[in-house]
Amino acid sequence: MSTTTQRILIESTALAELPARVPLLPVPGEYEHPLYGMMDLSTERLSRFVQNHNARIYQQHIPIDAEHETKLSGALGYLGDAEVADDGSVSAAVEWTARGESLVSGGGYRYVSPEWYEEWVDPSTGTVYRDVLIGLAITTRPFFKESALPP
Repeated sequence: MSTTTQRILIESTALAELPARVPLLPVPGEYEHPLYGMMDLSTERLSRFVQNHNARIYQQHIPIDAEHETKLSGALGYLGDAEVADDGSVSAAVEWTARGESLVSGGGYRYVSPEWYEEWVDPSTGTVYRDVLIGLAITTRPFFKESALPP
């Protein structure tokens, strides 16, 4: 069996079962984004994202879309409870839709990219919240690379 054939079989097997959890936020650190500038994702801040997410501050069902294009892709899944891993990164349970299952199991998307508001005001109460997750995209070119956020 050739090396290429072996690699394809291994990758196909790895994607045969959809992940029950997805990476959500990277390991704590400072990251410089070309559009958004310096992002300081401290342990404290990541914990606040998890707390707000698990309290469903923004909305009950946080969608997963393709390439940050919710209007085009629709929801490919929804995020469940989040938790901080041993390395300080954050993962979340996921409930895939049929379309999401098809895209992820087909191998077309291997990476994720989180979306958040640094500050969000609840329109019904006027309460201001910091560090609020609003979505996750499956993507082919993530900003956070594998050393910070695993595929």
